[in-house]
Amino acid sequence: MSGHNNTIIITIREMNSSDRFNCEILVKEYILHFINEAFLSCLFREITLQAIVLLWAIMFIIFGIPLFFCVTSIPIVIVVMYFCVYATYWNCAMELSKVPVEQTWVAESYEPLFLRCEKQEMDYVVVNEDLLLNRFPNAKSLRRNLVGTVGLVNHRFLDNCGWINRMAVNTKYSFEKVGEPLVNCLLEFCVNKGIYTVETTSTECQYTKRELLLKMGFTMKQIYHKQVIGSSVQYMKSQLGMNLEDWIQTKNK
Repeated sequence: MSGHNNTIIITIREMNSSDRFNCEILVKEYILHFINEAFLSCLFREITLQAIVLLWAIMFIIFGIPLFFCVTSIPIVIVVMYFCVYATYWNCAMELSKVPVEQTWVAESYEPLFLRCEKQEMDYVVVNEDLLLNRFPNAKSLRRNLVGTVGLVNHRFLDNCGWINRMAVNTKYSFEKVGEPLVNCLLEFCVNKGIYTVETTSTECQYTKRELLLKMGFTMKQIYHKQVIGSSVQYMKSQLGMNLEDWIQTKNK
């Protein structure tokens, strides 16, 4: 592997039974990675100040707690807010990691044991698994890691439409460089199966996923809000879709 110490080799293949456990862990860690960012987003919204003032008033008026001690309402609200966001993302991570998918692909990396720079900054080479040893004869001596996954299920409401599910990339790696070949593999599978369109969603924190899909030709279908605590605390979700005929035409140009 001489001369390739700054290169990470990526192969895309179908998931097998031995990958299931690692895929579940990967999906959980990817979703939970956004907890702090989502918490900060909720923290600086108007509802947080309203909750602090309301709790302050309850402590002072109803329970007669001195104003000085009512300051404790601030950390109480912050802790409750964090707990709600954490519980929401944890529940989502548990559900998605266990959701059965009809077709799943994984991205596997082959990399040197000792890296000279951060993994996101390294060069990535996507290689067909069948050609791996021909191009890189020493690949078997490299460290292997499962670094990405994506799943496909039938759309619940539309015929001949696929839904991209459980898309996750290890946060130490470049989302674009691992995610793009995963999505391309999924789209090629859809074309071969006669699926005309594919759709998926991303949260406001998953901007790398959203930017990648938009770059690949997906279009924004709608933007909506999902509740965390009733209608008071919400986070934004985007629904994206792609017409595969347009993707084929763009690819053939």
